[in-house]
Amino acid sequence: MKTFKMLSVGVLIDDKIQDFPLIDGIIINQENSHRMWILEMFIDKQHEELFQGWKDSGEVLDTSVVISYPENEPAGFRVAVDTVQQIGTIFPF
Repeated sequence: MKTFKMLSVGVLIDDKIQDFPLIDGIIINQENSHRMWILEMFIDKQHEELFQGWKDSGEVLDTSVVISYPENEPAGFRVAVDTVQQIGTIFPF
C-alpha cells in the first residue's frame, strides 16, 4: 500500500470540472489485483449535501486529482462516494 498527498480535486459536472478546495487530502493505492485507490478528502461543510447526493445515488464520477506536487499533471479517476462524514464540531465560546 502506498499513500500520496492529494493537493486538489475536481469533479466533472455538466461537461465542466468543478474544483473543490481541499482542507486536506490523501490518496491510497491499495496495490491489489483490482487496482483500487481510496481518495480521502476534507472539504468545507457547504459541499456536504452534494457529496451525500452522490453517495445516495451510487453515481460514478469522473475526477481530476493533483497528487504530491502542484506541478504534476492531474490524474483521472472514476470514483463513487462511499462515506460522507462530518469531522469535529465547532463549539461557540
